[in-house]
Parts: sequence; structure tokens; C-alpha cells
Amino acid sequence: MENGEKFPKEIIERFDVFEKEFLIEEFNVSAFQDSWYGGDNGIKIVGEIIGGQLSDDIIIIGSVYNSEGEIIGTSFRERIDLDGFEGIDTFSFNVHVASNEEIAKIRVYPVRNPATIW
Repeated sequence: MENGEKFPKEIIERFDVFEKEFLIEEFNVSAFQDSWYGGDNGIKIVGEIIGGQLSDDIIIIGSVYNSEGEIIGTSFRERIDLDGFEGIDTFSFNVHVASNEEIAKIRVYPVRNPATIW
């Protein structure tokens, strides 16, 4: 893939059950090929969440898998706080992947921010 080229929607996997748990009504995600220094691959994940009010503070996780189902990269967007959430928020982050790996699946999902559990 060329730098900046968009990955097909069918390789992006989301978890509706997690989205519903946090009261997210819409979860829009796209992923683009990105380059890293030294020739390694990268993925830029961008998206937005829409909802009336979140149930908890969350972070957005992005994980990348090869065709054998092995995880080959992961990262996250720092956090989206329910106190500051006003119905819509955007996120953007990069995932580093070794240049010799073929990207077969990109999984993007919200989880409870572990810093707010204690």
C-alpha cells in the first residue's frame, strides 16, 4: 500500500457490545497506511464517537493482526473523559508495525480507562 492509502472497511473490526456498554451511539473509524522512520509500516487510525453521555471514562484501543491471527502492533488514544464529553469526540493515533508484516485485520474498540478504576 502507498503512504496515505485507506485500508478497506472490511478489515476493520469493532465490538458493538463494548460500544453499547459505554453508551456510544455511533463509532466511526477509518485507517490509513502510514510510514515510520526506517521503513517500517504504520497505521493511522482516526475516528469519532457520538452519544448522549458516556457511562465511564474510556480509552480507544487499536490492535493490528497478520493473516495468521497474530497481533503485530497495538496502541491507544489517551482517554476520553465522561465529564468533558459533550456528545461527540474525535480520536487519532498511530500503530507501529514491522515492515515485513502483512496487515490482515485492524481491531478498534473502547475500554474503561484503567486509571479511573481504582
